[in-house]
Amino acid sequence: MTNSLVRISGVEGEWVKQALTALIRPCAHQQRRRAGFQLNFLGDLLHSKIIEVVDVVRKTR
Repeated sequence: MTNSLVRISGVEGEWVKQALTALIRPCAHQQRRRAGFQLNFLGDLLHSKIIEVVDVVRKTR
């Protein structure tokens, strides 16, 4: 069973370890993209709520 995951060592073992690490912990670039998306989403949400409040204020005048 030389191809068994249990017996993998050397270069192949490093590749498997790097692949699993990449799946579990995203790289810095992916983390920045995700953070940017979250900020854009929150900014859009905040903007829409501000528009709603302004509309309500205008209607009450």
